[in-house]
Amino acid sequence: MLKIISATPDTAKTPKNAKKNIMNYFFQIGFIFSVALRQISKYCCRIIESCLSKTPQAPRITAPAPNPLYIAHGWRRYPKYARMALFGYPKTGFHFAAINSSSSSVLKIACVLLLLLIFPFPGQAKGRSIDNIDTSWAEKEGKDTGTNYFTDLSFESNNNVFGLSDSQKTKLTENDPKDINSNRYKDMDSISDYIIAPTIGAKVSSKNSYFGKFDLTSWIKYNYYKRNEKSSFSEGRIRLKRSSGKHGKLALEGNFTSKYFKKNYLSGVVDTNSNGNIKRDERIYSAAVYDEYEGKISYEHTLLKKKHKFLSRIILEPFAGYRCRKYNSEFNNRNFNLPFEGVGFAFKFASRIDLGIKYQHDQVLSGNGQELFLYDETISGIDCNGDGKIRANAPCISKIDRSSNRNTLEINPSVKLTEDASLFLGYSKRTESYTSDNSLDIKHYNQDGYRRQVKSGFKYNVSKNISALIEYSKTDNEDGDDDKYSENKFIISLKIDLN
Repeated sequence: MLKIISATPDTAKTPKNAKKNIMNYFFQIGFIFSVALRQISKYCCRIIESCLSKTPQAPRITAPAPNPLYIAHGWRRYPKYARMALFGYPKTGFHFAAINSSSSSVLKIACVLLLLLIFPFPGQAKGRSIDNIDTSWAEKEGKDTGTNYFTDLSFESNNNVFGLSDSQKTKLTENDPKDINSNRYKDMDSISDYIIAPTIGAKVSSKNSYFGKFDLTSWIKYNYYKRNEKSSFSEGRIRLKRSSGKHGKLALEGNFTSKYFKKNYLSGVVDTNSNGNIKRDERIYSAAVYDEYEGKISYEHTLLKKKHKFLSRIILEPFAGYRCRKYNSEFNNRNFNLPFEGVGFAFKFASRIDLGIKYQHDQVLSGNGQELFLYDETISGIDCNGDGKIRANAPCISKIDRSSNRNTLEINPSVKLTEDASLFLGYSKRTESYTSDNSLDIKHYNQDGYRRQVKSGFKYNVSKNISALIEYSKTDNEDGDDDKYSENKFIISLKIDLN
């Protein structure tokens, strides 16, 4: 007897407690910026993708006939950039064409660099973990009016790109046939990776009597993963900042992330022996891919500015924004809206020491739809699915709510060693408290999470138009969707002003 359980969730419901306030107008402007920038990035990505394929004509190959489970529940998906086209479903199996992507790494890098040089449009980015690495150094003050173009090329070494726990790393390395059949680690080819990320950008500055001084800065970045090519994605930002009075600056900002592959999650099960206990080879996993948009408004006010004092500058910066994340249809209950607000302070001491402090509060507003998960009934003694059996890996469908409240504190000191060299440090800690009221949702019910990051780095102005940055960071994370894991990153970045 074949027992099939689909993990396709209910349509994600609109969060009930979404914040509504008069700042929504400004957030919408940020979203418009994000959407427009994303459309341009799609065109950019198509050019890059065409470079990553060696032959335009796809060889015809035959894949084994798929399990009826996949057909009945639409489980098997073909990603947008998989470069394959279905031709039919004869008795022998699926026939499809696949473009050979075995072109040399040198060719791939050359194509990306060529695009970087010939496409003069702005861009900057956020980073794989979606927690921004400080790239404000790339926005150093330019001329009062006119347009400045710049490029940035970074090389990142990351020892845990998918945020895997120690046990998950072991299973991925073992490459067990049970995990292969379930697609547990499909397209997750390597735990660590080298990421090549070209950025192209522009900054437009203007000054007039009516609008005052304003700067428009935008970036686009493409993250190419050498070992996990399916994880490559694009992201970008556009920001408008204008002077407000003698001591203030008002900023509107839009960010986007496109086709970000997080990892594979459970999407279905097949209880082949009808014993109610789902083993590893009876599980089905699918890729979780999302797009993310963010709008933000901030006001920067200089409270103190005295050149020859020990405390020479104090800047206050309150901010607020709204972020929206949308997953592919298999995981639309993971979608969320996230209003956030906070305040930042910047201090300068003795004209050489800078100290940045920022506090941010996030309210994660997630759906509360039905999801499939495995529940250990032997611990609680509860028969969660009503099959009359108590099992360690019982398939259960219940409401899952990932809504939470987050609080983040960041401290970022830096020291100017010489006119061109500076050393910086950073520490941030985020705490998270989930609000789920479903006791079967053991990953979120009465649970807390945290994220802690420390970093250090060195910045150096090689010349007037060339800047370099070296950074190391270590992140420890534990939340409702991911087991406890650590991640280490080492980044080398080179920025060139093209003017």
